[in-house]
Amino acid sequence: MTDADTHTSPSRWPRTLAWLAVIVAMKLTLTFAMLVVVPRSKKTFDEYGLMLPWATKTLMQIDRIYTQYWFVLVPLKLALIVGGVIVGRHAFRTPRPGNVFAAVCLFVLAGSMAGIAVGLVIPQIKLMEGLSK
Repeated sequence: MTDADTHTSPSRWPRTLAWLAVIVAMKLTLTFAMLVVVPRSKKTFDEYGLMLPWATKTLMQIDRIYTQYWFVLVPLKLALIVGGVIVGRHAFRTPRPGNVFAAVCLFVLAGSMAGIAVGLVIPQIKLMEGLSK
């Protein structure tokens, strides 16, 4: 027996669960923003009759769909993320493709969060400028 035969690779479950925890936490943060923060901001913008940029209008349209169908979208997205990480772990016997998949998920979620931030901050700045005059 050689060293290669007796050597067992360390379990990938801790790394998989760590990626999964980070992705789910980001998804829950994004869901909170779409269900709570964006509607409150929309109400404020509507009260002041603010002209919104296209990014904010698009965000508000996406939010309208999200708030109407959250009971379907939230579980579906969480199931896709969890299923994707687990299937990815088993489909790829090396950790690199699984890590790439998780990194892409993180990148997409971070981009979504940045889009929400930009879509809400720009009108907020305009509102503050208008109120300070």
